[in-house]
Amino acid sequence: MERINVYKQRVNTLRDRTHQIIGKRDSLREGLFKCEDKEKRIVEAGIRVGKAKFLLELFVKGTETQVKEYIEPTITEALRFIFNQHLSFHIVFVTRRGQVEVDFIVLPNEEKEKEYQKYIADLEVHKEIFNDFISNYTDIGFLYGGAVLEILGLILRLLLVEFLSIEGPVILDEPTSAVHETYASRVGVFIKSLSEKFNRQIIFVTHSKALASSANKVYEIIQEDSISRVEEL
Repeated sequence: MERINVYKQRVNTLRDRTHQIIGKRDSLREGLFKCEDKEKRIVEAGIRVGKAKFLLELFVKGTETQVKEYIEPTITEALRFIFNQHLSFHIVFVTRRGQVEVDFIVLPNEEKEKEYQKYIADLEVHKEIFNDFISNYTDIGFLYGGAVLEILGLILRLLLVEFLSIEGPVILDEPTSAVHETYASRVGVFIKSLSEKFNRQIIFVTHSKALASSANKVYEIIQEDSISRVEEL
């Protein structure tokens, strides 16, 4: 009987260890899924920013100064307002393979912004060190994550619509999918300010209640028995 009790105790110990291992496995698996989802959102945001870069490169010839003066202050304002950090956005025009290309950089603090302004004030003298300096801040997704990259792409698209004089409303599908709900309401406030500034209707489809709270009108789509109905909130 005593031997049987010892075996039972061992079995129970092994069972407990097995449950612990399974729990750790499930936790690691959940963490992996979250990392994969985060990576996917960063890649998608990077693609949107890349498309905005391409558009700028098409229309930038002879308008470099106007583009910088039009876009940089607004995106810098957006990043600082939404994330409550002293982030600074800049567009850098570089010549590669005989063509003008666009690099986007986001500087992390006031000190780096002052350093940037010092180099740009006398670019001929500081050209080499300036190139090294900006190379540290071009990988925005890696440095700041998907949220900053997504906001950058979002505000860029809205500004390019105005810059290129495209008419009609703008429709945004889940514009804050990579942004935490903590910041989503600020994104909504900033989008609303641009809508009023440009006198342009902006429609967004979202699951974020924080984002929707800033809208002038909110409609909820409810599905019951495979039939959808719309309610104004």
